[in-house]
Amino acid sequence: AGVPHIVAKTDSDALFAIGYLHGQDRLWQLEMQRRISSGRVSEILGEDSLMLDQFMRTLGFYAAARKSLPSLSTEAKESLDAYVKGVNAAIHDTKELPAEYKILGFEPEPWTDVDSLVTLNLLALNLCGNWREEINLLMLTEEFDKKTADQVMPNYPEDGINTINPAIKADAVVLSSLNTLFSSIEKELKLGSRGVGSNAWAISGKYTSSGHPILANDPHLGTQIPSNFYVANIKGRMLHVAGGTLPGLPFVISGHNDHISWGTTNMMADTQDLYKEIINGDNPDYYQLNGEMVPMTVRIEDIKVKAKFPEFLRDRLEPVKWKVRATQRGPVISDVTGHLSQPMSLQWTALVEQNKTYESFRHFNYATDWNSFQA
Repeated sequence: AGVPHIVAKTDSDALFAIGYLHGQDRLWQLEMQRRISSGRVSEILGEDSLMLDQFMRTLGFYAAARKSLPSLSTEAKESLDAYVKGVNAAIHDTKELPAEYKILGFEPEPWTDVDSLVTLNLLALNLCGNWREEINLLMLTEEFDKKTADQVMPNYPEDGINTINPAIKADAVVLSSLNTLFSSIEKELKLGSRGVGSNAWAISGKYTSSGHPILANDPHLGTQIPSNFYVANIKGRMLHVAGGTLPGLPFVISGHNDHISWGTTNMMADTQDLYKEIINGDNPDYYQLNGEMVPMTVRIEDIKVKAKFPEFLRDRLEPVKWKVRATQRGPVISDVTGHLSQPMSLQWTALVEQNKTYESFRHFNYATDWNSFQA
């Protein structure tokens, strides 16, 4: 059925091999994932992608991934290293690059461990959605009242935590612009659409002819070609897994080993919070924290932009200087909309410095029972 089967003497060799296969069969997919995550699409597609790059640079996926690397175990780092070497070996061995490289006139850079880790951030961006709900709930609450908002958005429990501060009014134009921004990102990247989610169910062995349980998992990400997943059977010395891998990562996301099977579902948890920041009128790069005005973290990003077609007939464009501001809570994403007077920052679990999601995926590929999987 076109499913590759890897048999290796060591686990490192097996992970090298799946990296090689991803690089061989999905190189352009890896390229676009990396460029989207790092905010480097404009340098190959031009100024139409500038807002997307500004948004991704503001989120700072690459900075978050770099900071999370030291928190990974030695084994996790070694597994990443083996995979990365496999991808780069495939790039080195490729005699005929995918047509997109020729059309756009560039060659792939070496793959890195950070490129792999941000694959998880991109997956998180695809599956998150409660920032939209937060904005809609805030707009309803400020325009009408809590009772009306609850009728329109009835899913939130009455006794749930409510952190809306009525004393701080949000600018309706800013909120509307953020909604438009998120809609644009969804449309451009085909990420986070309403159809995205997941289902899972299990049947006890009491009800099956084999006496064993049956697990079904439907991680319905947005349909794309090639698929989000790359199905493989990977066997090393200790590792033996089969199922869906994600190009960019070596381990099986949904599948089984010799002992257990597992699926992956989106719990629709509240992982994001938007903050209406109070800023200093004289210096907008200062914001209120615990009653005091403190400086934001500010950095300047250079975004390269490709000239319009035909490029060789046009002057080279100077890189766009993009100012990224962040509070202690997170990046000020409202800057991407151009509305700077009412900053709104984003706090999100995908941006924490000690993100061990990759570590978890590695561990449950080796798990042998419920307790080791749950740990």
